[in-house]
Amino acid sequence: MEITAFVDLFKSYCANYQYKETPVSAAKPIYFVSLDVANLTAALKDIRFPALFLMTPESDFGGETIDNITESQESTYIILQPLPKNDISRKEEVQDSSKKIADEFIRRLLHDHNIGVIQGFNIAGIKSGPIERTADSLYGWEVSFNLVEDFDGEINTAVWGDLD
Repeated sequence: MEITAFVDLFKSYCANYQYKETPVSAAKPIYFVSLDVANLTAALKDIRFPALFLMTPESDFGGETIDNITESQESTYIILQPLPKNDISRKEEVQDSSKKIADEFIRRLLHDHNIGVIQGFNIAGIKSGPIERTADSLYGWEVSFNLVEDFDGEINTAVWGDLD
C-alpha cells in the first residue's frame, strides 16, 4: 500500500470513529497525527485528546526469486491521553480507555481486510501493549501490525537511461 493511501486510510478512520468520554457525552472524532519518532514532541503542541499517532510504515522484503517477492509494511499506531487532573492513580483507567479505542481500530482493519478495502492484513502479526508514560505525562496503548503484499521485482526499463 502506498504511504499516502495508508495515511489517508487512518485519517478516515479517525474522522469516522465516534469517541464518547461518558455514555451521555457528545461523540467526537479521534485526533490524528502522522509522524515519525523524531516529530513526537513537536506533534504534541496544539493537540486534542484522545489522539492517534500513526508511525510511517517501514518495509521488509522476502522471497527467493524475482517471481515471489513480498513486501511487509510494518507500522504502529498509538492512542494517547492525559491523566485526568494529573492523577497518577488513574493511569490504568486511561490505559483501559486507550486500549478500547485501539481495539476498535484493529476491528476496523479486520473489517476492511475482510471486505477487500485493504490487502494482506497479517492477523498473526498484531502486537499491542501499554504506553507507560511519555515526557508530557501521557499514557495510552500502542498497536503494531503489518500488511504483506506481493512486490513486483521486474525492472522498469523506461526509467533507466542505460537500459533498453
